[in-house]
Amino acid sequence: MNLGEKYQQLEGKLKIYLKSEPFEDGMTHPAEEIISEFLREPRGQEQIEKLFDNYYEKETYFAQGIIHCLRHINLREISSVGYSIAKKGLKHEDGMIRQLSVSALENWAGEEALNILTTHNESNPLLRRYISKVIADLRS
Repeated sequence: MNLGEKYQQLEGKLKIYLKSEPFEDGMTHPAEEIISEFLREPRGQEQIEKLFDNYYEKETYFAQGIIHCLRHINLREISSVGYSIAKKGLKHEDGMIRQLSVSALENWAGEEALNILTTHNESNPLLRRYISKVIADLRS
């Protein structure tokens, strides 16, 4: 099986898990393992970002699922692609994607997360308060 076929197979599994299993805070989602499998493949980080980009406008539910899973994955495993995806997520019109992006940045922490959050201009008052809290926590 070539790499392209492997990615198609992984994407198919990912969509099945994202559709069939509910997301619950504090619980590991089965799609996290599929995303980790992607990340272990050559150019896997690039593929996850490409999937997020493809789902960003057309299939918001899958974009939510990807960011939901990524926020639980160790930053060393996802590298800078996590920050890139979260930054894009903050620009989405869907409030849930923005909230999940903030949660991911909170979990990964670091100077890059702080920079992304401090430059973001959030319109939702509740999410803006959450971002302010995360920024304060990251600075302390």
